Amino acid sequence: MPNQATTILDGIAKTQRISNAYLFTGGQAEGKLKAALAFARDLIGSQKDPHPDIIVIERPFDPSSKKQKASLSIDQIRELKEVTRYGPSEAKWQVVIIKDADTLSAGGAQAGNSFLRLLEEPAPGVVFILIANREEGLPKTILSRCQKIAFPEDVPVIGEETREIFKQLKVQPYDLIGNSRRLLGCEDAEELATGLFTLFAEEGKTKEARISLDILRGIKRRVNRKLALELLGVRLWKKS
Repeated sequence: MPNQATTILDGIAKTQRISNAYLFTGGQAEGKLKAALAFARDLIGSQKDPHPDIIVIERPFDPSSKKQKASLSIDQIRELKEVTRYGPSEAKWQVVIIKDADTLSAGGAQAGNSFLRLLEEPAPGVVFILIANREEGLPKTILSRCQKIAFPEDVPVIGEETREIFKQLKVQPYDLIGNSRRLLGCEDAEELATGLFTLFAEEGKTKEARISLDILRGIKRRVNRKLALELLGVRLWKKS
């Protein structure tokens, strides 16, 4: 469904008044990625999938944990520098979409600084789209070089993992250790807290919803996520 953000992107693609870098914030990660891919296809004028001039970068996979790593790495930025060195290969534009761009800083100052240099001296025809869950997670030097596209906050999409944890919290409310392990095993702490708040609120469990909301606020303030989720487990257990 069109919104102000997608309308702006449609206008940019039609007028071809293209900035070097865009920052997609707000809304849901999946919606921002879909919008970024649609914008990229509009820019290059092709629906070909995959297209050599549309590059999507995401956090690397860790074979040992079978999960994505916590941050983008310096090696990925170095590889990206080589891939974009000569610009587009087929189309007028080469579009680089970077998922979880706000994890650049978590990968160390070297990764953030290397990407900043890439933004400062891009090859002709290269456009960067940074998808961020928390724009405050990006250095101001990078933010200042991006045109911000704010997406509306949608009703949260609650994943199966969150729903299963919610179910277990209801079935085994006194299992502090088991429920704490389930909470800590969730990959996206912010999504988990948001989902639990929504599910508790839907069932009229206002105290549990308030606990989840308080933890969510703590996570957004960039506190230690592990400690926040441990606290969530303890507070829900005490409520039981």
